[in-house]
Amino acid sequence: MAVAKEEARPGHDQAERLLLRDPAVLRALADPLRIRILEETVEEPRTVKQLAQALGVPPTRLYYHVKILQRNRLLRVHNRRMVGSIQERSYLATARSWIADPSLTVAAVKKSGVLGALADLVKAEMEVAARDDSGGPVGGPSSSLPILGLSELWLSPDDIADLRRQLEELFGPYSPLTNPDRAGRRRYHLFMAGYTMAPSGSPDAP
Repeated sequence: MAVAKEEARPGHDQAERLLLRDPAVLRALADPLRIRILEETVEEPRTVKQLAQALGVPPTRLYYHVKILQRNRLLRVHNRRMVGSIQERSYLATARSWIADPSLTVAAVKKSGVLGALADLVKAEMEVAARDDSGGPVGGPSSSLPILGLSELWLSPDDIADLRRQLEELFGPYSPLTNPDRAGRRRYHLFMAGYTMAPSGSPDAP
């Protein structure tokens, strides 16, 4: 199984991140529900019953997905206890974040289906955020959508490397990996993707 586990924090049994090198592991992530399971088990262990309550789905629907995540070393059993005659297990994500290893090809990522899963998850989460908003303006500090936009950039290969470095420096102080202080803070997801555009007038242009 080509999953590279980076060094865990002292006193913690999760890796900071997993480098995903195997297309099979990407396929395991190619389902919005499985991504949500990992999100729910990053901070603390959860039983299937607790996951079902958090995700609003029947427990019977989750067992299959939990097994797939376990098989691909994205989720592990954290604790076992007997509840009557039944063994109850709690699960913990094996890392706090996941990133595709540079050795993976774009074709492998596309074939895995993980791009569609991520797009579906982001769409669903944004719709929930917008539904639950009390009417604050987009971009406002208390808005459920404080950042929303689509930008066009013209970049050279050197520009891309420089932009990646600047983004890492910009977002680093706000990551739970580097700043665990949550006092007065809300949890946000920030999804970013840079991709080449088809030339205007070509059959593939949007």
